[in-house]
Amino acid sequence: MAGRVLFSRNQARGESLTARLAGEPATTTRFLNWLETDTNLRDADKLAFLEPLNELEQQLSERASGSTSSLPTRIRDDIAVLRQIQSMYGAEVRALLPRVNTRGMQLKRESWDSYVQFVRARFQADAILSEFAQTPLQEPIERGARKDANSKIEVNGSALPAQTLFFDAL
Repeated sequence: MAGRVLFSRNQARGESLTARLAGEPATTTRFLNWLETDTNLRDADKLAFLEPLNELEQQLSERASGSTSSLPTRIRDDIAVLRQIQSMYGAEVRALLPRVNTRGMQLKRESWDSYVQFVRARFQADAILSEFAQTPLQEPIERGARKDANSKIEVNGSALPAQTLFFDAL
């Protein structure tokens, strides 16, 4: 359940980021500079921005008719690099899967192991799970879903509000 909530939050953050960047070219430039040069970002961390960049590139290309901005080209280049990173990690994971639940000596994958060590040093799984244990979790709201089952305004299903008048024909 915690994974679904985290995924839902990340989706919302990505949509918010895309909306902000699409409206502010200067902010987009600063964001791309950070993404491309910050040494604290690992390749796997950068992959979190692939989908927002795809959406941003699509929005900018729809609006860019006749624009001379270099942002769409720069974003496409960054997307290409992120897809290469994704492909390389995918190859590592595919190589790893056949060895799951095997015994004996195993081949070390230094690049992935170093990333996992980095994440474990920075985040404690027990702390993340205990954060979710303290607050009641709700299923992520889906599009079109009724937000409040006890809404006095919204009529849905077989229940009618208490103030509903019925007129019987005689």
